[in-house]
Amino acid sequence: MRAAARILLLTIAACAGLALAAIVLFSGPTLYGLRPHAVRDGLDVYDTDALLALAENGPSTGVLTYDSWYEGRDGKTGWFLLARDAGLSPEFAVRGVLDPSIAKIFGSNPRRCAGTPFPIKMIRVIEPERDRSGFLGRSTCKRADMNLADVIAASRPALRQKETMTHAELLAFDTASDPLRLRDDVSYWPTPYAYHRTLALPLVWQTYPNDEADKLYALTQAAQEWARNLHSEGVVGIQVRSEEWRPRTLENFETDQMAIRMDQETLLISGIKVRRIAFVVLCAPLHREACDAIDPAPLLTDVAALRDPAVLARALATQQPMPNDLIWGRDILRHAAFARSTITAPTASERQFSVTWYTASDPQ
Repeated sequence: MRAAARILLLTIAACAGLALAAIVLFSGPTLYGLRPHAVRDGLDVYDTDALLALAENGPSTGVLTYDSWYEGRDGKTGWFLLARDAGLSPEFAVRGVLDPSIAKIFGSNPRRCAGTPFPIKMIRVIEPERDRSGFLGRSTCKRADMNLADVIAASRPALRQKETMTHAELLAFDTASDPLRLRDDVSYWPTPYAYHRTLALPLVWQTYPNDEADKLYALTQAAQEWARNLHSEGVVGIQVRSEEWRPRTLENFETDQMAIRMDQETLLISGIKVRRIAFVVLCAPLHREACDAIDPAPLLTDVAALRDPAVLARALATQQPMPNDLIWGRDILRHAAFARSTITAPTASERQFSVTWYTASDPQ
């Protein structure tokens, strides 16, 4: 009898435990992922038209949402598209003000959650004409902080795709009208320039520190003026790139040091400052020959004046091995680069653009 009573009590306790576990499992705000749209109280409610109205980079094409709960369920990817011309403006809820100027409140960068490349939930405007990657929307790693239920219900499941395209391929992609395909922003696009080449001047240097005028800076100014004179909007565009290496203070060394790579060894030298100047030349589709005709040879006279071999020899004479425990930056100048005395001048090649787009499912 006592054994039966004990079994009954254990059974009741087990059932109570299961009931309690069920209450915990099915009553939390995220419900452990079993109910995707369970959210906290007190969120601020907006409609998607209010979000679309914030677009500042040309006309937006729609609203993109992502919810990781849907990924892999019923063939869905987690991505959803609501085209702007769908005629719908469902509501969503987040905590914060819809103001892109307050970046930390709403226009925040999409988070990466738990080591994944995407947030748990996200809503954002698609602005294809952005010329740099950007984000107008809200993302969160806490499911309960965003309610996308109505937007997802009004949207179509979508597939995210990414590919590299040439200028011509990207134009053809945009020309082909497809209401089920929305393109994301492309870095450095829109642009009239389909071709590019990089022209690098030989390295230049001067004694460091030096009380004389900064001759390396003066050469950079001359290079920028040369580029401005050749710039022709929509035909040829020239960007000046400048890198500089100079000694800096290192612990346990009496003089400032600069690292250089010589053969397979990293050495420390002092007494010299080095600069590399290069030009990125961009050309429109019908002006590839103009791209190849660009030649910064007029600058070589000034370059030669800043390649004094005696200054370089004195700096190399100070060399000493770099201690193994000394931490240095990744960008270390190679000794072999000093020997080049001509302009590197490759021919123009087609630019490649990384393009992301979303393809929605056909309407049922």
